Amino acid sequence: MTEFEIPVNKVIGHRELNVLAEKEIISSRYHTSKSCPGHKIDMNFIREQLPSSIASTEHEPDEFTAESRLAMRNAIAILQQNRAQFPNAQDELDEFIHHPEVIAMTH
Repeated sequence: MTEFEIPVNKVIGHRELNVLAEKEIISSRYHTSKSCPGHKIDMNFIREQLPSSIASTEHEPDEFTAESRLAMRNAIAILQQNRAQFPNAQDELDEFIHHPEVIAMTH
């Protein structure tokens, strides 16, 4: 986590990932057959045990402005309208649009 500067609030277990996919918050392509850390482990407890230095999110804003959210939604709408022009990039576009950080910004 420290090597890749992953903030504590972004640490999730596979089971949590599956819940997000089932609720269609993220793409079903991220669904996994894994259930780690298992049903007897509380991920909130695990996150609490992580060093607080990892919790720092200096490199990302906690909240996006309404203007930046609107700009991102508009940009995605334009890309979606023109997606047929780039048939070899559609998977990558879908991956970007359904990325949890993009979803968090646009909703």
